[in-house]
Amino acid sequence: MVITANAATNAQTNKVEPDGLNKSTAQNSTIVTNKAEAANTSNQLPSIGQDASAASTAEEKRLGQTWLRLYRRQVPVTSDPILIEYTEDLLKRLAAHNPAAGDEFSLVIARNKNINAFAVPGGIIGVNTGLYAYAQTEGQFASVLSHELAHLSQRHYARGVEQQKGQRLIGMAALLGSLIVAATGGGEAGIAAIQATQAGIIDQQLRFSRSFEEEADRLGMTTLINAGFDPHSMADMFGQMQRASRFSAEPPEFLLTHPVTARRIADAENRAREYPNQQSPSSLDYDLVRSRVLFKQEETPQQAVNRFESELKGFSPSEKGSRYGLALALTASKEFDRAQEVLTPLLEQHPNHPALIIAQADIDAGNNNTPAALSRIRDALTKKPDNYAFKIYYTRLLATNNEYGNAVKILDELRQQRPQDPFVWYHLAELAGLAGDILTLHKARAEYFILYGDFDSSENQLNNLIKKFGDNKNEVAIAKKRLEDIKVLRKTSKL
Repeated sequence: MVITANAATNAQTNKVEPDGLNKSTAQNSTIVTNKAEAANTSNQLPSIGQDASAASTAEEKRLGQTWLRLYRRQVPVTSDPILIEYTEDLLKRLAAHNPAAGDEFSLVIARNKNINAFAVPGGIIGVNTGLYAYAQTEGQFASVLSHELAHLSQRHYARGVEQQKGQRLIGMAALLGSLIVAATGGGEAGIAAIQATQAGIIDQQLRFSRSFEEEADRLGMTTLINAGFDPHSMADMFGQMQRASRFSAEPPEFLLTHPVTARRIADAENRAREYPNQQSPSSLDYDLVRSRVLFKQEETPQQAVNRFESELKGFSPSEKGSRYGLALALTASKEFDRAQEVLTPLLEQHPNHPALIIAQADIDAGNNNTPAALSRIRDALTKKPDNYAFKIYYTRLLATNNEYGNAVKILDELRQQRPQDPFVWYHLAELAGLAGDILTLHKARAEYFILYGDFDSSENQLNNLIKKFGDNKNEVAIAKKRLEDIKVLRKTSKL
């Protein structure tokens, strides 16, 4: 999906989603500073020359979208709308304090326990689910996203090309490819691929890379602080990553492309001391999202029950987060009475929180009370009509109730709002098929396959549409236009 970051937006990040989506398909989703420090020279974009050629903004976007299609095809990504919506909102909040990063981002969240986040030219932000599990506070998590936004705002890829007079593009494409290898094969294969890529970069280029990391740290820190987070969060996160690498045979993916040195940690600590200590309160949104990720990482619901029960009896970074995780695990274990007992106190304290409302609806549905679940989500949508997670979960409940046509109507509106969201297209295709709407089925499948770079399958869907609906001149014309678009994408979809 594409996230539009409004510079005037300073919304709270309190949105979240349901689980149980089809795991057989890889789906993606898919704040202007008011402090004087933000005006310093570290925020200014250095010149990259009059003709940045392959490193132009247009070329960066092409490269980024090509890479994203390739990444989706090879890396399992999450379709969890609660996780997606929370992360999109946090990115908007941070980007509003770094407007040079642009106003549109494409988010991809990989289902991978390794600690990683990355920025790819053209506004692509990638996050591994392992980062949510590892960062114990929202500030720590936000510090990594702020760092990645800084790479985008300073156009470090483009500047790398300029500094090496175009030679860097080869290294950049290889490095992007090795990120995919690391995420799919992981371990030694991914590490070897990245190390081989880095070994081919000359010493001067490595110095530029270190310079870019330091620049991203400085700007990321400014963004983090102006967004209201604890200035020590970045140093804390770097320190945790460095410690993690000491006790693991394989370093976190993040450290392979963002080496964390003692100097970087010390610099972050020194910069943090320059600001007033503004300890931000624990974020319920992040605590719930983190527990949601931890729940999904357990192999069985019972193992998740054991995990969260242990946290509540011993040490827990967030009592509410652990309680929410336990409610999810008990629901998955079909222990609905116990799940209700655990969830009720949370819902009484936070009756309007989307994640908790959806958790309650899950319990209702599990107790064969789908009408109550539908009524609950319908009421929630009247208060938050633009909530992505509510809309997705509502269509799932409608499908459970055999109301496929109504679900298709909602998803058809949603795909217009989120045309780059593969999961919306996939869900729309599935429910359109169940509703007997074959025209929408073909259209939705075609768009889904385009977003995964499977152009052959997309063309097949469009050609079938033309054969079956030849008398519908408008739809045939649209389909033929998309076929022409695919021809162009085939030619330009190269790293």
